[in-house]
Amino acid sequence: MIRIELEVGLGETMEELRDETQVKDTPRAAGWKLAAVFVLTGLWAVVVAYLVWETIRVSPQGDCGSWLPCLELNEWGDLLAGIFAPVAFLWLVATVLIQSDELREQRKELALTRQEMKYSRDVMKEQAEEARAQAIYLGRQTDLLNEEAVQRRSESAFAQFQSLIDIYITSSCMYYGDIFIAENTFTSRLFRRDAIDALRYVSRHYDDIQEIVPNIEMKKVELVNPNFFIILFKYLYAADELLPRIPYAQRLAWKVSMLPEIVDWYCNLVSACEQLAELQGYVDARRRRKSSDGFDDAPLLRLMTE
Repeated sequence: MIRIELEVGLGETMEELRDETQVKDTPRAAGWKLAAVFVLTGLWAVVVAYLVWETIRVSPQGDCGSWLPCLELNEWGDLLAGIFAPVAFLWLVATVLIQSDELREQRKELALTRQEMKYSRDVMKEQAEEARAQAIYLGRQTDLLNEEAVQRRSESAFAQFQSLIDIYITSSCMYYGDIFIAENTFTSRLFRRDAIDALRYVSRHYDDIQEIVPNIEMKKVELVNPNFFIILFKYLYAADELLPRIPYAQRLAWKVSMLPEIVDWYCNLVSACEQLAELQGYVDARRRRKSSDGFDDAPLLRLMTE
């Protein structure tokens, strides 16, 4: 819109300049000068004719059969020079005046051309500034769109994460009395049944695991109803995969609840229990994923849990 208005204004300004130039610099000056030269030339011709006539009229009668007195050749040259010299001078003056008018017109055309170039430079400058402003605006809009896209993906990932955690907790409470871990003479339930929020449930489950860890060597572990554990493992594993993509505050809260450490212990349990061999691919994939992560929240988590 700014560029269109500027170009329209420039067009109107240049048209006005051209109109003024046409009004001021019409060929009237050269016209009246030429007319004046023609009039003077005609008057001079009348004067010459009159002088010649008077010369013939007052000249004595002689043997010459001419209307003019008998003249020598050099006298004819003087006569013609006297007649045409004023005419030549008059037309020379007219030529100089007409050329001066043309030069003045050319100077005005050059001035108009320079002014047009100046206006063109101004237009190009305005267009460049507008293009720069548009580029900045588009860059900001792109950044906003990217941020919105990232936020939408993050919110979508968090919704999926919450669904997986809810299913995991509901299923673990349902299998509370069915899944046991055993090694040598030690046997213990692996899950609890508490009506608490998800973060506290996961945190307490981590505490339960810490009570189990000193009693098993992770060499030859067996599970009662391992198929139920496999189901729960897949839910929690999928939630752990989504953890890096959820919003930062929620991600930090779930890391403080020790969810990644629970998945680590599950992976160690898979490696130590032959009944869970089908989950070994998940364990290997998680190790590769962790080795490729560039950001580590562990120092911050240690400060928050101390």
